[in-house]
Amino acid sequence: MYGRGSVDMKGGIAAGLCALAALEDLGVEPNIDVAIELVVAEETTGVGTRAAALEVPDPVAALILEPTGGAIVPIGTSLQFFTVEVTGRSAHTSAPWRGVDAFERLIWVRESLVELGRKRGEGYRHPLFADVPTAIPFAIGTASAGNWRAAVPDHATMSGRIGVAPGEPVAAVRGEFQRVLDQVAATDDWLRAHPPTVRWDGEGRTGWETPVEHELIVSLRDAHRVRRGGRGGAGRGSARPRPARSDRARPAGEAGMSEKTVASADGTATAKVLSRQLGIKLGTCYHLLRTLLASGYVVRLPGGRYDVGHRAASLNRHLQRRSGPSPELAVILTRLHNMTHETSYISGWHHGTLTLQQYISGLHAVSVGNLDVGYTGHMHARASCKAVLAFLPEEQVAAMFKGVELAAVTPRTIVDYDHLTVELARVRRQSEPAYPPDPRDARPRGSGAPRQRSLEAAR
Repeated sequence: MYGRGSVDMKGGIAAGLCALAALEDLGVEPNIDVAIELVVAEETTGVGTRAAALEVPDPVAALILEPTGGAIVPIGTSLQFFTVEVTGRSAHTSAPWRGVDAFERLIWVRESLVELGRKRGEGYRHPLFADVPTAIPFAIGTASAGNWRAAVPDHATMSGRIGVAPGEPVAAVRGEFQRVLDQVAATDDWLRAHPPTVRWDGEGRTGWETPVEHELIVSLRDAHRVRRGGRGGAGRGSARPRPARSDRARPAGEAGMSEKTVASADGTATAKVLSRQLGIKLGTCYHLLRTLLASGYVVRLPGGRYDVGHRAASLNRHLQRRSGPSPELAVILTRLHNMTHETSYISGWHHGTLTLQQYISGLHAVSVGNLDVGYTGHMHARASCKAVLAFLPEEQVAAMFKGVELAAVTPRTIVDYDHLTVELARVRRQSEPAYPPDPRDARPRGSGAPRQRSLEAAR
């Protein structure tokens, strides 16, 4: 994006939207209506804010989402934009004494106004602004003079802003400003006859301050303290320390885990439920869900619930195309299913692990459940996996199961690794490769041939 304001307040807007989404997902229902006002012209006239105020003339409270370095700041100064113009008399620069230099006189005015800004800044002090030189700064942003470089300028202008303290009437600030213009005009014959003029750009608003003991500030301070682990309070200060990298960056695989968990919930899972099921922080879960939402893999439903999105199907097709069995084995799988009417499936080698590549559900009342293409769990309990593991080198099998707990899937599941190696040896003795291994083939024996043999083991 390009243009003034393209990088201003995006963080505040995102924080506000995420806060509302969190309230909805957590099922929190405040006893007041909460809304985010996104307005235009914040840098100039403030017309957007004034229009929004007309819609809600008497709000209970307002939280301004400007950055504060992580601190609660219950105070805000204001400002008044202005444009000052000084006139002169033009003359050719070959005879400048015939003219009156408006730009030179504008500089006189500027010097006096800068001094006014300095005195005002020194005269207003507040403990919540102790870390800045002044809370009501004065600045000139633009200046221009004349029409031609070979002519004495007959007019000059400058525009800027003057700060307004909390509770200070804007009219009083304008009065001080005008008195400075009058004092400068009194020092020059031309300016006495042609005094500088000021145009007030915008209505100007007074600053504000909310007492630190106000219930809104107390609530924010308590929440702030909990969030920062016991620290916090009203005031300006340094931002919350950046968390360690392990708290900020999560494995990319968690996105896939969250998508699978969303799918298994059939549109009932909220972010809080998903974070608990995945064992991750709620903020991390929101980050993963936003990533999946943006890419179309999940959708957000009313009530803060999530379901599988339209792009999940394409991901599944991609997985099947990349890791699925060959057409010949798919035909054998269909024939096996037609013969037995049992749940039939193929597991094969994919990126260093045994993956369920295709299955056909059984027709009997009792059948194998929880089968999904891409499933890699419980290799020690799946017959098709044992048929492949039996022909892998022993050190490779040991590495695959190092530190892995052998869970009991059924009462007969082997849960001891030594017993599993005995079972794999038995499978190896009883099984024969579908074709003799090629001595030129450097693959581990069984990495290709036993996949076809696993069809019988899966019956």
